[in-house]
Amino acid sequence: DGPKLLNHIKVLTPLRNSYDEIIFKKFNSVATVLTLSTVGIALLQGLSFSLVTGFLGLPWFYFGVSIAVASFIPAIGAFIVWGPLAYYFYMDGKHTEALFIIVWGAFVIGFIIDNLLRPLMINWLSKKIPSGESGSDIKILSHTFLTVLATFGGIINFGILGMFFGPMMAAIAITIIDLYEMTHGDNLDRS
Repeated sequence: DGPKLLNHIKVLTPLRNSYDEIIFKKFNSVATVLTLSTVGIALLQGLSFSLVTGFLGLPWFYFGVSIAVASFIPAIGAFIVWGPLAYYFYMDGKHTEALFIIVWGAFVIGFIIDNLLRPLMINWLSKKIPSGESGSDIKILSHTFLTVLATFGGIINFGILGMFFGPMMAAIAITIIDLYEMTHGDNLDRS
């Protein structure tokens, strides 16, 4: 019933059908990019941490899956796993292992993978997935702060599904602003 539902939405919106098509295409591309990038980053973080925990002689599969699942929680997700592990090592007198886990968790997982690779992955995916008239909504979402802010806002309003709804709603809002500029660009005061 997907095409039938989309046609019904086109009838109900006050926009021209061509504008509805632009919104639908951008919504589809943003949803695809955000889903693939979130899953890809989760897998990278889990794989990275499983290598570290395997090197330390810990159950690598358990910790890799734990990091991958926890990484869906924005900003602090992976810390939920590696923080207590580093604390355990520290309290057990294994200060070198604790420091190694802290550096790996904070720098490699938190900074490199989450803050550097995520925007690169979003940019790469946005070039591979067509987004309609322009990919500006996806490029704006590649900014880490806006993505985290939209994700937190989504979680506050929609619960766990807000991890996807928040960034998508931000992208749709940007698309609507772009549509307004397309239709009323001649009347805007650009001074």
